[in-house]
Amino acid sequence: MPETHQWPNGLIAALATVGALVVAAWGVEPLTAQEVAGDIEVRGSFGYEYRRQLREGLRGFGTLQYEETADLSGKVGDNSRVETTGGVSLDLSPRWRLEGGLGLYHDRFLESRDAWETRLWQAVTVDWPDSPEWSRRLARRFVVSHRLRLEERFNKIEDWEFSLRLRYRIGLSWAINKYSVEPGALYAPFSAEFYFPLGEDASGFLAQQNRLTAGLGYVFNKIWRVEVRYARQRVRDTVDADFRDTREFIEVRLKTALRIRDLIKSR
Repeated sequence: MPETHQWPNGLIAALATVGALVVAAWGVEPLTAQEVAGDIEVRGSFGYEYRRQLREGLRGFGTLQYEETADLSGKVGDNSRVETTGGVSLDLSPRWRLEGGLGLYHDRFLESRDAWETRLWQAVTVDWPDSPEWSRRLARRFVVSHRLRLEERFNKIEDWEFSLRLRYRIGLSWAINKYSVEPGALYAPFSAEFYFPLGEDASGFLAQQNRLTAGLGYVFNKIWRVEVRYARQRVRDTVDADFRDTREFIEVRLKTALRIRDLIKSR
């Protein structure tokens, strides 16, 4: 019988991820007369994460994050943001996961009023496929992650408005010097995310359309990690439908999972 050929999971993963990233890049169209090309911005953020095992396969989580934007000259940029989220995740299998949560967001703009948002969301995540055997023998492992998320958004600049949004994200984090993204690992995160409004967007906002990111991160230990990412994002004006913009920024992220209770006990 003729030998059958099966594509390795790693090749499928690479093709799927590269394909999504190329689609995202092509989605960033050339600027038109009604568009404005801005300078590259720098976003610095500090995030706190808390996770707790409630029972087998069920976890609760919470996050708190502060973000500040500046341009490359160091001048404070367009806005700052404070956000906090909380929710639960349920493992249906080693690959499938359901999540639901609530988020509160506050954006402070220099030349306009503050923006507030309360967001409910539900998501399904599937991790497929894994990296191939030859990659694992080189002590490098990745898993392609797909997430589909539905958001119910309550936004306020002048008055409260309601909108629905669907998001699809594909991404992976490839460990460079370890078997997986574990303490001591240098890793490269890549992702592409697409936004689909279900109905009308809340007025007064620049709605996100797609976002492409790539970067480098390091895991110090189970508590601390740092990431530097380059992001290219497409936005549109919810008031003037003809206005489109492409934004580029560099993100510096510092994340911790340090438990506040343990910090108090150490004093």
